[in-house]
Amino acid sequence: MFDFSQFKLLDRHVWILAWSRLVATLGFSMVLPFMIVYLTRDRQMPIWAATLVMSVSGACGALAQGIAGSLCDRIGRMPLIVAANILRTLNLGALGLCVSVQAPVWILAILFVNNSLARAFIEPPSQAMVADLTPVDQRVSAFALQRMFINIGFASGPALAALADGTIGYHQLFYLSVPLSFVGFLIILPLLPLRNAANRPAPEIARLKDQKKPNWLRALVEHRHDRGFMWYAAATFLFFLLQIQLFVTLPIFAAKHLGLPNAEVSRIFTVNGLIVVALQLPAAGLINRIGRMRALTMGCIGYAVAYSALGLAGNLMFLLVCVGAITLSEVMLAPSQHSLVTTLAPSGSIGAYAGIFGLAQVAGQSVGPALGGLAMEYLNGMVLWVALGSFGFMAALAYSRSHHLSKLRTSA
Repeated sequence: MFDFSQFKLLDRHVWILAWSRLVATLGFSMVLPFMIVYLTRDRQMPIWAATLVMSVSGACGALAQGIAGSLCDRIGRMPLIVAANILRTLNLGALGLCVSVQAPVWILAILFVNNSLARAFIEPPSQAMVADLTPVDQRVSAFALQRMFINIGFASGPALAALADGTIGYHQLFYLSVPLSFVGFLIILPLLPLRNAANRPAPEIARLKDQKKPNWLRALVEHRHDRGFMWYAAATFLFFLLQIQLFVTLPIFAAKHLGLPNAEVSRIFTVNGLIVVALQLPAAGLINRIGRMRALTMGCIGYAVAYSALGLAGNLMFLLVCVGAITLSEVMLAPSQHSLVTTLAPSGSIGAYAGIFGLAQVAGQSVGPALGGLAMEYLNGMVLWVALGSFGFMAALAYSRSHHLSKLRTSA
């Protein structure tokens, strides 16, 4: 039976961060997952153009995550987290205003890219802060907690949007989402005293602060000789290239090819989030038993098989079964990915390694939409989804290669 007592041992600041991300995610997930459907169906934007917007957004976020990872090692976690949360909330309000007045799609595209940039300055500092506040043997649990709370928000947002469907318009959902994202920012304010949470010796902190002209690119490139981690980053890129299809290609496929309304499309996100909420904490115990690398490999293979099966989907129920299988793989993958990054990182470089991981993640999520859009233009049915699912098998092989080079043990 799963022992939940390990979560009671976590630092209270880890719980505060989790609650903040839950509420903020609830606000954003009420509107942002439906933006791709809004652009392609309501504003008649071509699929290739809409997915290109998503790719540009991801590419900008990838660059920003690399910078944010190194920056948070120097100036602390909280300055970046606070500033990015404020800017992201303001940008969400501007996006809602532009949707309500039917602003040109290029303005919506710019604001969508801005959201990705702001989010990029939240992820690496948040991951690094969780690592700072937890010993190595508690990190799987700590990251699982963050993942679960984020997915409570991600499941609840689309569910609330579905309940409001037909009662209020898409633009009116922003009137609810913006205040919720601001509340998420307020919850995080008790963490302000943790401006520099990294557990470093005082001389190292002083050395970092004395470097007034840091070269952010060099801070990332200097780790290129860590071959094990470079393979890890490559595997992460391949995985997230596939993962993003759930939030871009699949909703378009469901709305345009299966003819599902927004209320039914929203169930894709709700089912995904609810399964993570229900199983993420028990999955953390299983990960601890079988080892993080084995969990990564099994999860990637599960992703590949489940995505390939989407080619057989002809109705909502079969679609949701496939989404459920994808999510079961996800709960094995996500805590293992984040936890292993902090284990692989040398002392004093957790933020930089988190940034490189984030760079690989968002790079995959930026290439993925354009790839999915092109695949939908030229491939159909089973061929489309088997082709996309093959990236899961490639990610599993790359993670295995990383494991060999890094000389990690499955019990690490």
